[in-house]
Amino acid sequence: MSADTNITKKERDCIVSIWNGSQNGFPVRVSTLAESMKIRPPTVEELLNRLEGKGLIQRNRGMVVLSEAGRAVYRRIMMDHRALETFLVQCGDDADSACKMVSNFDYLIDERTAMLVLKRIGNPALCPHGRQIMEAI
Repeated sequence: MSADTNITKKERDCIVSIWNGSQNGFPVRVSTLAESMKIRPPTVEELLNRLEGKGLIQRNRGMVVLSEAGRAVYRRIMMDHRALETFLVQCGDDADSACKMVSNFDYLIDERTAMLVLKRIGNPALCPHGRQIMEAI
């Protein structure tokens, strides 16, 4: 992630929720985001304003999608998340606990660190939940 796309934990959660909510091929509604994130619509609007200002989302009449830059940030977060999650599982943690813990800081990890972790754990293709780790690259 470049310095101009530094994001907060709430912005990270919003990016992930937008991605998850739009998996059916349609943009996600602001009201659906508020529900999935368990926050009030005005708080979602504030997050979306910040993400839009960073060029990470596009909005149209109450609907939201990730921009190309937003999709790239999402893929990077997920690569970092899955690398760290896999590392913790290899250290003895269970997959769900590792996933929950890593969600608190995966957006802070840079590519170099994620690549070092992956190298150290043998460059696995899949995370403990069976998802591709390197789809981000």
